[in-house]
Amino acid sequence: MNLAQLEQLLETYGSDETRWPRATRDAARRLITTNSDAQRALERAYNMDVLIKHHLSENQQTAEIQQSATRVMAALHQKLPQQKGQWRLRLSRLLDFDLFAASPRLAALPAVVVLGFLVGLSDFSHQLLGSPSTLDTDVSAIVFDSDSLTGLR
Repeated sequence: MNLAQLEQLLETYGSDETRWPRATRDAARRLITTNSDAQRALERAYNMDVLIKHHLSENQQTAEIQQSATRVMAALHQKLPQQKGQWRLRLSRLLDFDLFAASPRLAALPAVVVLGFLVGLSDFSHQLLGSPSTLDTDVSAIVFDSDSLTGLR
């Protein structure tokens, strides 16, 4: 075992040797007894464990959280109130809803949007006014040019 593996072991399982996997326990003990960096790593892990235990023991919210969890679990074990009406009747009402009347309008909306986009990108000005050189526009300049108000692309 090397120092990096020991540090990974300490970060994963903490400084308590009983939580370490049995396969790595002896190798970790040998490294700690022979290497001063490993001893400092074990000391840092121990200090971190002490801080975590201290924080959890002084945390007063844990009792409130436990009480809240108990109330919620008690409420979940109670019988649900009787529901109004039958669910099959409500389901049949949803299945009887007619969407066909709205479908032509729903299909017309994207068609109009696409048509407007194509007309906006096309350049009919040179055929209507007869002088293509004066009103010749670059479609890419219209689409990709920065906005004059915000300056964004």
